[in-house]
Amino acid sequence: MQHVGGVGWDRHTGLVSVLINAAAAFATSGADISGDNIIKKYDPVAGHFTWSVNLTEVSQGRYGGFNDVTTDPRGNTYIVGTFPSSIVRVNKHGERATPWYLPETIVPTQRGYAGIASTGDVILAMDSGVGKLYRFNARACVGRPVLVPHTPALAISGSDGIHLPVKFGGKVLLVAEHIKGVTVMRSIDGTWQTAEHLGTIPNPTNLPAGVLAVSTTQIGNSLYIINDWFGDPVVPGTTAGNKTSFPMVDITAQVDLLLSI
Repeated sequence: MQHVGGVGWDRHTGLVSVLINAAAAFATSGADISGDNIIKKYDPVAGHFTWSVNLTEVSQGRYGGFNDVTTDPRGNTYIVGTFPSSIVRVNKHGERATPWYLPETIVPTQRGYAGIASTGDVILAMDSGVGKLYRFNARACVGRPVLVPHTPALAISGSDGIHLPVKFGGKVLLVAEHIKGVTVMRSIDGTWQTAEHLGTIPNPTNLPAGVLAVSTTQIGNSLYIINDWFGDPVVPGTTAGNKTSFPMVDITAQVDLLLSI
């Protein structure tokens, strides 16, 4: 079984990255990383896909759980993997895909990076296993993680997608934390040498059981939580829930308030 695990708009080219990943890695916490993982680039103006790369061929089945995607100013695409931490870089035209970051020891059941985001040549990855933020230099031939310490050093747990909203110029990071909601972090100068932990915006308490905050998005000048409705009853004969509408939670005012303090 496969699902669309990540969609990212490239502000530099106007193209859209679509990540189609094998679901087994997430269902088994890395015990089963089999299946094809595909990254496709879509041109919304022309209305067709421009290229496609099989990430499992790049990983040779040694690591998986590809979970999120971002780009750099030169058109390179970066796909982050969770089981264990990994980053694959694909060049602008999808002609070359290489492992850009891998840990020294590859243990698929060791949960790692879940979210990735970028501003200029700064790439950020959130390690969901230890709740720490790391910085990479997109100009480097090989990715080397540098810890981004945050203050106060409050715990980040169950992290998933991360997002640098365009409206804040790369200085504000939204971290989806499954149970808690969305944590707001800030780099005053946008270099992400260090970060401030400004606070966490909780998901509304009236949501049904099994709803997890998995990402955020900016639409216009507004910011929203993207929830995954894991608690929905499964439709017989399928692996999908029975929900037909997927409301998003507007957190614009709460983010603005934290930034004003």
